[in-house]
Amino acid sequence: MVLGARGFLGSNLVRLLSPRFDVVAVSRGAERRANGAPFERWTAALDEALARGPVAVVNTVAIADHAQCEADPVACDRVNHALARDVAATARERAVPLVHVSTDGLFGQGTLQNAPAYFDLDAETEASNAYARSKRAAERALEALDWGCALRLSFVGPDNGSGRGLVRFVADRVRSGARDIDGYVDTWFTPVHVRDVADAVAEALERPARGFALRHVASYPAMTKFDFLEAVVRGAGLDIAVVPAARHGSNPLAPVDQSLAATNPVPRRRVIDASVRDVADLLAE
Repeated sequence: MVLGARGFLGSNLVRLLSPRFDVVAVSRGAERRANGAPFERWTAALDEALARGPVAVVNTVAIADHAQCEADPVACDRVNHALARDVAATARERAVPLVHVSTDGLFGQGTLQNAPAYFDLDAETEASNAYARSKRAAERALEALDWGCALRLSFVGPDNGSGRGLVRFVADRVRSGARDIDGYVDTWFTPVHVRDVADAVAEALERPARGFALRHVASYPAMTKFDFLEAVVRGAGLDIAVVPAARHGSNPLAPVDQSLAATNPVPRRRVIDASVRDVADLLAE
């Protein structure tokens, strides 16, 4: 059961997990605009699905827009933290394996002097904006319940109509006839493609940990947003320049180093190659 099935990540996971599992897609639907939470229907859908056999839950629901979270931190906490806690409590009550999608945006709010730092699972978090605080609170809630596997990651991939993501950003700039595109030189990350996220979710479901588990899903080596965009633009043969830009100066709450250390990191080349194909597919539509 994928919660948040109409979102950027959720829609990709429904598509990619369907060949391996019998996927039940659940979304907020019309309640989304009001940031409706907790789900009033998902527990009934879960119990109905349980009657047909084993079930696991993947929670991708989140308010991911940092500005929206700052503008309405109560709604941000309600969806990103309280709902995640309620989902985990219900999953535990029914002995249902749970995978919860967290974020890489819990580190590196201050300096780039040591970037990329490759934060490991024991690294101290610096959740200094509303989004990061809500996501870290969700991790702590799962840990307190001793249930579910939380995956920290940053993902790229096709937007499936959501209008979000770096791949869509590139395609939209090219379609608009723009001559250049900004790439942040002061933001480091270790992105994975949605296919790698689906593999990590499938592994967590097929070999669920007892109690609570926290894992990093990341590529290696780390790169800046500028590095990523330049590699994708070059790989796709696009006639658009990537211009170095600074994000942190205009947004002091933005993380500058989100590089994660992973036990089995995804090769960076694989993430870039998949993103090049995604951009080509979007531009061919």
